[in-house]
Amino acid sequence: MSLAVDEAPPDVTDDRRPGRWDRLGQALFLPAERRHVTWRSAALAVAAVLAGAAVGLSRTRGQGTLRTIWAEDGSILLTDALGKSPWHAVTSPLNGYFIIVPRLLAEVTAWTPVSLAAKVLSIEAAVVVAAMAVLVFVASRAHLPDPALRLLITVPMVVTPVGALFTPHVLVTLQFLMLYVTFWVLLWVPATRAGRILGPVVLVLVGLSSVLIIAFLPLAVLRWALRRDRHSGALVGGLVAGFLVQLSGLVFGPATRAGISNPHPDPFWALAEYAVWGLPYSVLG
Repeated sequence: MSLAVDEAPPDVTDDRRPGRWDRLGQALFLPAERRHVTWRSAALAVAAVLAGAAVGLSRTRGQGTLRTIWAEDGSILLTDALGKSPWHAVTSPLNGYFIIVPRLLAEVTAWTPVSLAAKVLSIEAAVVVAAMAVLVFVASRAHLPDPALRLLITVPMVVTPVGALFTPHVLVTLQFLMLYVTFWVLLWVPATRAGRILGPVVLVLVGLSSVLIIAFLPLAVLRWALRRDRHSGALVGGLVAGFLVQLSGLVFGPATRAGISNPHPDPFWALAEYAVWGLPYSVLG
């Protein structure tokens, strides 16, 4: 009688289900589908940037964007670029914090004839805004597979209502649209190495241009805590690196809010000010 039976081991089914935090991470940070960059897709991206820039430049009536310069773009950014060394101009704070990216673009303008300054400043800003809109369109694909929905969240970046904060042809206000891009970059889980490199670089540039990026630190930390991958850690590092530059300016003296505003840590006062002043004047014009 044979005692050995040649049988396959029974199947072992893993009944473990993802925990609450795992489900939250899977719902918030959806991996992007790997797509190959083709000449057609690259050409479409370039065409979208050019079209978006053209729309952004058409938003101002009267003399138009190519014959006028926004207040601070001329009186501060361009004036400093023409009258100071590049290092001192780029590292000069405005209203208590650094705006490195707009100042770098102003440096480019300073190398062109003054007669072209209005055109160069406006075109630079419009192209950057359109490029950011394309980045949001790509980064939001996993959350919004329908292209129409992605257009719904990107087109307003270049077709803005009246208002100073989101004008697509102004350098000094680029920082506010850059904060919008920050949100989508933190949700984006790119499938390519280029995307994984681009995300932290974008956050560094935003941090060097707006102290308000600190508001996104909780989202960045949440992503790292839920995913625990190197890309999420790099995003946190990029965000913190940019903000530390802003903080160093406030701590060590180059940047100051003295005479600009008085801190008032009252959330009800802040909401009232936003409703009475911020919304009607800065957003709705």
